[in-house]
Amino acid sequence: MGRTNESSTMHLQEVKKCSFFFAASIFLLLLLDQHNLERVDAFIPTPALVGRSQSSCSIASQNSPSLLQRIPYAAGPLNAKKKGSMADKRKKRARRLPPRQVVVPEGLENSTPVGKWEKTTATGVKPKQEEQPEVKDPGAEEKAKAAQLIESQRKSVATLTYIREKVEALPYAEIAAALKENDNRGYYVLDDFLGDELASEIAAESTSLLNSDKLKPDLTHIGSGEYVSEIKGGQDQYADCPRCVEYVVSLTRFMPPLLDGEKVMGELQSLDSTASMASLRAFDRKARLSSLELLTPGTEEPPRPFGYANGGDDEDARKVTVLYFLTPSEWTKECGGGVTVRSIGGKEDGNSNDGDVLVEAKKDRLVIFRSDTCLLRLNAWKGTDELMNGGCLATHLVKSRS
Repeated sequence: MGRTNESSTMHLQEVKKCSFFFAASIFLLLLLDQHNLERVDAFIPTPALVGRSQSSCSIASQNSPSLLQRIPYAAGPLNAKKKGSMADKRKKRARRLPPRQVVVPEGLENSTPVGKWEKTTATGVKPKQEEQPEVKDPGAEEKAKAAQLIESQRKSVATLTYIREKVEALPYAEIAAALKENDNRGYYVLDDFLGDELASEIAAESTSLLNSDKLKPDLTHIGSGEYVSEIKGGQDQYADCPRCVEYVVSLTRFMPPLLDGEKVMGELQSLDSTASMASLRAFDRKARLSSLELLTPGTEEPPRPFGYANGGDDEDARKVTVLYFLTPSEWTKECGGGVTVRSIGGKEDGNSNDGDVLVEAKKDRLVIFRSDTCLLRLNAWKGTDELMNGGCLATHLVKSRS
């Protein structure tokens, strides 16, 4: 019984000691902040270590859970509030601050909110692609010019060859006989010489030169509406009227030897195949009407006198003249132009004789006569309101210098 009381007394003392240390721990927790909890925990012995040395307590605190780790509220002061998240803090701050006024930029007041945009559907129309800047080849321009030059040369060679074939195909025996008639006053007429396509191309060049003011008024017939220009060739003129130049070149090169073969100039004379004298004559009806209204209102141009193509000068080099007419297909005798050949014994005045022969201007018509012996006149051009332009190419073959 005595031992039991003694044992109970010792047990009670142990309980009091543990209660004391537990109360001391709680008191220290209330005084210290959370940053010093680990330091406090390291110096608070557990109940199992009561009565042991301080060094033993230190070792035990490192290898066994502490009192703070065993009690649920040892992480902070008593009745400490749980630390809130950032989202909770923002909500509290928003409740304390007044609401901000939202300013809508001008022009967006009636715009549809992003959350209410309707889903677009395919319409089948492809979006317009951004045009890429064209990358030019540095040598493209030179290549284009070279290609154009080659094509121009091919066209020139083909035209020269074509006209040569047409010239060589002429019936020179008939031509020589016609020119020798009536004491060398005869003439020769051939229709459809070069064909409609080339004839139209040459006529178009004539009109282009007229419209670009590259022809000069014929001062020998003022107010006639006729304009003339020499055909000399060369780079500049060839660029303006290549077919006209090619026609004159081919005619000059290939017709004289064939005429000489028929003794058109007799036994003692011959024609030069390296030189000629050529001119282009173009007619503008509008200019003619304006001139007549200004110079001789209400009257017609008087008849032109007859004459020789070389002016009747025996020393003149022109011996055979070739006219090639550049008129529309609808051109008629009333439209004027053409030549009138004087009958034998007729005078050089403008009066008509019964034996005079009118050779009308007609598209693609060739007229050949002696320049020094055939007496004729170039008739005035008139045209109509529908046919405003006409013309002809005159090529004079000259005698050889040798």
